Amino acid sequence: MGHTTDPSLFYTERHRVRGYDVDLHKRASIPTIIQMMHDAAMEHVLKLGLSALELGPLNLGWVLVRQELRVLRQPELGETVEVRTTPCGRDRAFAYRDFELLDHQGRTCATMATTWLLMDTQSRRIAPYPDFIADWIARTEREEHLPRPAKTLPSLTEPQIEKTFRVDWYSLDFNRHLTNFYYQKWMLEALPLPVLETQRLERYCIHFNGESFLDDTLSAACQELEPGEFAHAVYKNGKEIASGWSKWLPIS
Repeated sequence: MGHTTDPSLFYTERHRVRGYDVDLHKRASIPTIIQMMHDAAMEHVLKLGLSALELGPLNLGWVLVRQELRVLRQPELGETVEVRTTPCGRDRAFAYRDFELLDHQGRTCATMATTWLLMDTQSRRIAPYPDFIADWIARTEREEHLPRPAKTLPSLTEPQIEKTFRVDWYSLDFNRHLTNFYYQKWMLEALPLPVLETQRLERYCIHFNGESFLDDTLSAACQELEPGEFAHAVYKNGKEIASGWSKWLPIS
């Protein structure tokens, strides 16, 4: 992920992989990697003055709609890593942000491309960009960026594993909605145990299609489409509110 010409649009944050960040193999878990990237994005919009603190009084908020994570290597316990993130243009209502996770030698461990919308927090509909946001997004246009997140994903037609989760107080964000992190984590929790134990994630795509709230009961399901490839979904009252696709490789 190359540098943007405007230094203010490029943000870097360091993170040490601690004991609570790792999986069974003493590597930063996939949810940890995703969380590190989103934490960096939050710090960046706080610095830019485009966070929930500034947009909340205007009844506006950023909503993640698509995400595509590619993992080359999961950093190990004790490693210090660096997350880099930058906004990278728009397509009509969609705004894009890229992420890169690097080890201490500057080698890429993972990348993530994300697609966002600006929402009216009262009507829950897409909001037009105010001039100050439209002007800012115009500055983020750049030729070099990650491939945009996939617009379509394979459908889950025959769930093979399903797990039920309840939305509790500590799963909520500041809008009282289930934090998008948990959709992603719960999708992975529904994978077969042998996959989690003996394989590593190579690619993980997710689309967010709905919302959930305190005390909602959600069902996370997966279906193996072919060896190492899975379709995922999260359901609320029988309706799909998030969909996903993942690809796994044997741990070398």
